[in-house]
Amino acid sequence: MTNIGSEKPKERIVGTAARLFARYGINAVGVDRICLEAEVSKRTLYKYFPSKEALVSAAITNLGESWFEACTNTNLTTPAERITHVFKMVEPMAKVKDFYGCVLMNSSIELRDSNELAVSAARDFKGRLYAFFHEQAVAMNAHKPDQLAQQLILLYDGTSAWIVMRREFPASTLPTLSLLLRAAQNK
Repeated sequence: MTNIGSEKPKERIVGTAARLFARYGINAVGVDRICLEAEVSKRTLYKYFPSKEALVSAAITNLGESWFEACTNTNLTTPAERITHVFKMVEPMAKVKDFYGCVLMNSSIELRDSNELAVSAARDFKGRLYAFFHEQAVAMNAHKPDQLAQQLILLYDGTSAWIVMRREFPASTLPTLSLLLRAAQNK
């Protein structure tokens, strides 16, 4: 349960929904459960979100913004360090018992035909992450920044998938990252 004294109802609803969606999937979590765990009435939930679809979109947006901020808000000085930081943020997820992969990717798959608003929010996160990688690739004078950004997204998603399947951070992620960064600069 959340601490109802510390958050406003709308924040509790979004936070609770995000946590439950990440853990159980979107279609498996109903509005009743969200209301119960957020300690709000259905009336309060629908005051802020006219539909479950709107709530899903808000929760996905919240998750994407929070994760993006955690991954990219750093005082590291070089582009390579900033890129590496993103992957090091993923590493602890291997120790999280109930980590089921990138919730944004999972929601895109689960909702691909039913909630364009939420799928768009998840796509926006991946687009922002790609743009961040591209910006860093340009800053490091990578030979083909578009290609490097795409490779980094693939490595990021592959790392998350490996963690889900093996329950461990892939030993090859950081060496592969290092190879990609060096190769991009040496061409």
